[in-house]
Amino acid sequence: MWADLIQVFQGEARILTIDLPGFGQSAFIPKAQIETYADAVKAVLDHEQIVTCIMAGHSMGGYVALAFAERYPEVLSGLGLLHSHPFADDEIKKQYRTKAIAMVSEYGSERYIIELFNGLFTETYKQQHPGLVIDFMQQCMQTNTQSVIQALGAMRERPDRSSVLQKINALVFFIIGASDTTITYDTGLAMSLLPQRTQLELMNHNGHMGIIEDPEFVALAIKEYLQMVK
Repeated sequence: MWADLIQVFQGEARILTIDLPGFGQSAFIPKAQIETYADAVKAVLDHEQIVTCIMAGHSMGGYVALAFAERYPEVLSGLGLLHSHPFADDEIKKQYRTKAIAMVSEYGSERYIIELFNGLFTETYKQQHPGLVIDFMQQCMQTNTQSVIQALGAMRERPDRSSVLQKINALVFFIIGASDTTITYDTGLAMSLLPQRTQLELMNHNGHMGIIEDPEFVALAIKEYLQMVK
């Protein structure tokens, strides 16, 4: 999902895009939680001999970035949350994830991914770019069922990390979508008040997948953020 966007930054920054355990080409780790994914990211940074970095995460990637910030705050010189938030799942959301786990366990991940992503893109984008939405869903369907189930459980069990944003010293970057039904506009505003220093970007016409619906806007916003934290 980051592949096209990061081309904008060639020559300006060294960028690592990491397949979390069980996704892409990374091996599956049994019983992984959000913290496990954060430790895996740290292992990559250690392997690459990276001492400090600016970390950005979209949706579940934001949950992982927050867990990383809690465990390794000294590593981060910047933090970005794109269509993500620090709050734990409420009971309704937990029930949804439990039902999703049951669906994937019984039918596989394809049906769940179709239902999930139909609600993540705005209706306008789906109508204007049906092929791109289908291509993206098909890429996601390549993820094995075991990894999808584990990720759903990890998100369901993750704790509230509001205090991480309250304690962080770095400038925190947020992108929220005005039409995001997964992470509402009000939720986005509430979390943006937590850090001591915040840069908030609102995508007026996008939902949860603003990174794909309007990559030019996201790229420009990230570029401006990088200039502020360098």
